[in-house]
Amino acid sequence: PPLHLDLGSEGDLTEEEPLSRSFFSARVTAIVHSAQRIVMGHENGGISIWSRPLTPESKPQRSWLAHEEVIRSLGRSPAGVITALSADGSWTQWTAEGRALKRERLLDAHPNAVLFLEEQTQVFGSERGVVTAMRKGERMWRTAGEHGRAAFAIARLDPQSVLSIGSDGWGRCWLISNGSGCGALPLHQGWAVSLLSFQGGWLTAGSDGFVRWWSPSFAREIRQAEVLNVRSSLAKSAASFKAHERDITRLDA
Repeated sequence: PPLHLDLGSEGDLTEEEPLSRSFFSARVTAIVHSAQRIVMGHENGGISIWSRPLTPESKPQRSWLAHEEVIRSLGRSPAGVITALSADGSWTQWTAEGRALKRERLLDAHPNAVLFLEEQTQVFGSERGVVTAMRKGERMWRTAGEHGRAAFAIARLDPQSVLSIGSDGWGRCWLISNGSGCGALPLHQGWAVSLLSFQGGWLTAGSDGFVRWWSPSFAREIRQAEVLNVRSSLAKSAASFKAHERDITRLDA
C-alpha cells in the first residue's frame, strides 16, 4: 500500500498531523537499511528515514523531496551518506539531514541502476537497454541497447569489466576501459531484474520467479561464452530455486 508522509512547508515532518490525514503520499520504490534505520525512496522523488523496528504508529524521522521523478535505487555508505538515483536522469549524495553533497545528471537516458567505480567513474543501466559509463561528468562510452527494453542492474565482474542484466534475461560483460562487449549468457527466462554480489559470486533474480547463484568462475564462463557464441539455452548456475510464482522485482542478501 502507499506510504503516507506528512511534510511541512519546508519539507520537514509535522508532528501534529497523523499519517492517515497527510496530504502527501507516495509508494516506496527503493529501500536500504542498517541495524538502526531504514531509508526509503518514493515514486514522487522523495526520501524518508525511519527508525527500526517499524510499527503501525511509526513516523519518519526525516523526509524531503530529493528528485523530480521516481527514486530508482538507494545506497548508504558506512559514514551515513545516502546516494539516490532517480528516473529524472540524476544521482545525488545526501546527508541524513537532507543536505545535498553532490549532484550529477545523465542527460540522454532515464537510469535504473548505477555502479560507482574509482576515479569518479559511474556505470549506469538505463531504459532502452543501454549501459553508459561516465567519468567526471563526461561520457566515456555507451552501448547500443542490447538488453532491449531496459538494463536493470550492474555489478563489478572483475577488475577489468562490469556485468549488467536486463529485460532480455541475459547477463552481459563490458570492458570498463572502452565499453566493448566481453561475453554474454542467458540467465533467466524473461526479465533479469536484480543482481548483487554474494559469497564471492553473484545472485540474480528475474520475472521467472527464480533466484540463481553464480559462482566466482562465472567471470571466466561468460568470457568463454563469447568465444563459443552461446545464444540459446540458459546458462547453468551453481544453485537456483523457484522463490515465487511470478516476478521478483527486488532482491537483498
